[in-house]
Amino acid sequence: MTRPCPCRCSATASAALFLTVAVSIAAAQQPRFLPGEQGSRNIHVVSHVPLGRMFTVADIEMEQELARPYAYVARMHGITHSSGFSIIKLKDPSKSSVLYSYRIQEPDLHVGYGGMQNKYFKYRGKYYDVQSFQFAQGGPDADLGAIVFDVTGLPDSMTIK
Repeated sequence: MTRPCPCRCSATASAALFLTVAVSIAAAQQPRFLPGEQGSRNIHVVSHVPLGRMFTVADIEMEQELARPYAYVARMHGITHSSGFSIIKLKDPSKSSVLYSYRIQEPDLHVGYGGMQNKYFKYRGKYYDVQSFQFAQGGPDADLGAIVFDVTGLPDSMTIK
């Protein structure tokens, strides 16, 4: 003998609740937008530059001079072990691309977050990007705080020092 539900709900209501939960779970598992298709009424994606998996990008810094259309993206150690930074060329926003990438040498020996934040600045007519790093004790660069890069010669990436 079956007993009625103590809350006196009907089997139809229970089935509807189950179906609603199942559809909600399935919808949550589907990505809302594919990469590069995000946007809203007042923000439109002009280009998409895939840089890697989740938790591998930490910060972005953009130059403010129109003659220097570059963005500097800090790269975390993450699961890809790719600490460093990337420079994105934004001259033609619809064709943005990675212009230069720096990665710390011997990444498997490093433990910690890696590249966290970068700042660019101009000093005496030259342009620089400072990339900060956070590595834990036990690796070769536990005391490394930042590396300064001379980026004056961009877009020629061979001139970066």
